[in-house]
Amino acid sequence: MRDLLPLYWMKVHLRKGENMRNKRLVKTAVCGAILSASLMVSQQNINAAQEGSALSSEAKKNETSQNISESDTEQNAAANENQPQDSNSDPSSPGAGNPDEKADDTEDNSAEDPNAPSDGTVSDQPADESNQSIPIKTGWVEEEDGTHYYKEDGTLATGWLTLEEGTYYLDEQGLKTTGWKTIEGKKYYFQEDGLMYQKTILKLSDKLYYISEDGSLYTKAGWLKSDKTYYYVNKNQTLYNKGWLNLNGTWYYLASDGKMKTGLLSTDGKKYLLKSNGAMLSGNGWTQYDKHWYYIYPNGSLHTNNWLNLNGTWYYLNKNGVMLTGWQKIGGGLYYLNGSGAMEAGGWRYINKHWYYLQGNGAAAVGWLNLNGTWYYLNPSDGVMKTGWYKVGKTWYYSNGSGAMQTGWLNLNGTWYYLNGNGSMAAGWLNLGGTWYYLNPSGGAMQTGWYKVGKTWYYSNGSGAMQTGWLNLNGTWYYLNGNGSMATGWLNLGGTWYYLNPSGGAMQTGWYKVGKTWYYSNGSGVMQTGWLNLNGTWYYLNGSGAMQTGWLKLGSTWYYLNPSNGAMRTGWYQVGKTWYYSNGSGAMQTGWLGIGNTWYYLNGSGAMLTGWQKIGGCSYYFNPSNGAMSSGWLTIKEKKYYLNSSGVTLTGWQQISGKWYYFNSSGVMQTGSITVGGSKYYLNKNGVMQTGWQKIGDNYYYFKSNGAMAVNTYMDGYYLDSNGVRTEVANTNGQWCFPCPSITYVSSEFGNRDSPGGIGSTNHKGVDLAAPANSRVLAAAGGTVVNAGYGWGGEGNYVEIDHGNGLHTIYMHMISNPVVKKGQTVKASQVIGYVGMTGAATGYHLHFGVSVNGVYKNPWDYIRRPDGM
Repeated sequence: MRDLLPLYWMKVHLRKGENMRNKRLVKTAVCGAILSASLMVSQQNINAAQEGSALSSEAKKNETSQNISESDTEQNAAANENQPQDSNSDPSSPGAGNPDEKADDTEDNSAEDPNAPSDGTVSDQPADESNQSIPIKTGWVEEEDGTHYYKEDGTLATGWLTLEEGTYYLDEQGLKTTGWKTIEGKKYYFQEDGLMYQKTILKLSDKLYYISEDGSLYTKAGWLKSDKTYYYVNKNQTLYNKGWLNLNGTWYYLASDGKMKTGLLSTDGKKYLLKSNGAMLSGNGWTQYDKHWYYIYPNGSLHTNNWLNLNGTWYYLNKNGVMLTGWQKIGGGLYYLNGSGAMEAGGWRYINKHWYYLQGNGAAAVGWLNLNGTWYYLNPSDGVMKTGWYKVGKTWYYSNGSGAMQTGWLNLNGTWYYLNGNGSMAAGWLNLGGTWYYLNPSGGAMQTGWYKVGKTWYYSNGSGAMQTGWLNLNGTWYYLNGNGSMATGWLNLGGTWYYLNPSGGAMQTGWYKVGKTWYYSNGSGVMQTGWLNLNGTWYYLNGSGAMQTGWLKLGSTWYYLNPSNGAMRTGWYQVGKTWYYSNGSGAMQTGWLGIGNTWYYLNGSGAMLTGWQKIGGCSYYFNPSNGAMSSGWLTIKEKKYYLNSSGVTLTGWQQISGKWYYFNSSGVMQTGSITVGGSKYYLNKNGVMQTGWQKIGDNYYYFKSNGAMAVNTYMDGYYLDSNGVRTEVANTNGQWCFPCPSITYVSSEFGNRDSPGGIGSTNHKGVDLAAPANSRVLAAAGGTVVNAGYGWGGEGNYVEIDHGNGLHTIYMHMISNPVVKKGQTVKASQVIGYVGMTGAATGYHLHFGVSVNGVYKNPWDYIRRPDGM
């Protein structure tokens, strides 16, 4: 049987889910029979071992998961050396207590079978010919007997296990421990998911336990400090949380959460003061603590929130039991408690630079106070005696430095006030002995000089007496009615009209405006009528004195008076949007008007004409901005006209400055293609008639010397069809393409030029197209290659293509030998080489030339120039 699998080895691998019977191959029938028998025996042993192990694990689990005994709390437990200290003293930290329970010894049933091979394989057994590796389990794994944790090497974890989420304790079978567990003499508590509690207050069955940072139960009886909080540990290892606790005659209070209370404590309808060390402040009567006085009854409770009478002296303690001093508002009254807390009462008191009057009951007097016939006023909010000005309700009063209320006339810093018999400050109108005075309603000050009441102005002299009649102040005249009100506006005295400024009452002289009308009064204020000449300017005032403006007709003559100032106009003037002209006497003019070298036309109503006008059968144009008659070139709304020196608008063919133009029947200069008398003409954008070759749109046309377009004829080797379109004879293979698609700019144009670098020709027979090296060169049109190679006349590597009808294109300065050969047929846009700078070249570019019957032509007549170049 030495070849049988060991029981322990089989147990481990079965636990990992491996079925060894499926992992072995039988070499021979005999070995297979032996192996079958061995496996049957091993399976029976494994089943028996698993049942025994499960029973053993359950028994040990019951032994190690005992509950901690919980005895009744001892509320009068003696204080130990860890007792809290008052103020800044700190009790020493408690040490670890001795546990009540000791961990049971466990028997190690996992001894290795001496017959099991050390490398985990069965000796003398057939090799696993499937060559499949056994997967290793890691992490938490759910299995038949519970959840296990496998390490990275696949071994089963037991004992302490610390993971990212917390700490576990796994028994010998690798199962999680829950509830109480004593390990190596210390008690621990594990949650239902196996996680161990750490540094927390654990509540079980209404009892509290302190769990240390390492997870062990704190067991030492007495005071325990955790962070800044004190707890008291009973002998049964629970935390005291039943309220009052007496230790050696000193009372402490621990709340239901076990925390020791400090400061003010409210319980059972009473208040107590607990020191910083938790000890209840005790005494009988006055006790000072932390700079405050308290009154403590024999049972330790504080006197709070009420008056306290001791031997006839009254004190007041607030809701926290603190004795109050200084000014205090109590029950709606204001009281003063001196430095010893005693209430002051009876008579005047000078406190903090203010006077107060304390009544017999101690309450400060507020509001009006009459003492021996003298009235005083004490501020209702704080009882301070008022002096100087003060307001009661909506009325002002004045009390002198001793607080006595004043009456009658009062002079303060040169300003007079009047206080009625009840002390109230007079305001508004005041009649004393038939003389009227006015006292400012907002401040009570007696008014002098000008002052306004409502919307009316009045004047009082230096003594405050109100004035009436004419009043001259600094050379300006005013008129005050019998009731003292200042007169304004129109005033008729004895049939003479005067005007008094509505805003200031001053009598007006000279020009003044009433509403929208101007008037003029002489130096004495008398209003004027009729014609008025002032400093050479004429004005007209009607019978009511109103200055006339605008059009004025006297007899048959029209005059125009400036609407803004009434001045009679002469010369040019504008009315609305229309211009008029009046001579030196102011008479308005009509008809043709010549001023200097400029002509104008005024219609029957005198209005200056502008724009297009038909006069005597001819069209004229008058400048819209100044009415001047136009001549010469004229542009209106992007349309051009020409008017002769007489201002007449021209039509039809006109030669101007040696150039021919055409104007339609409206006089508009024509541009573009026009048809006149059956012939077509082309006028450029400036209207000038064109001759010779002209490109219009995508086509070329030829115009004769008289401007007429040539049709159905040959010109310069080209045929012009019935529409005048030039036929490109050489372009029979299709559309021309651009030979240098990578062009960056045009480096040299066709024709005469300065020699580039002194190596190029001055009569350039093509265009130079700058482009990057090695960029493509394309055939501009289809044809036959007639030359391909290196040209020693400055061409460098070049290609020449015959397109038929005598039309050739040349491509020079390519970087290497052309990619086409002589005699080869090419198509438009076919690659024939690459841009270089061989031959007479100063930079990378393509020289492109066009010749017709051996005569070089401008290439731009055959290929389209790129935009912007």
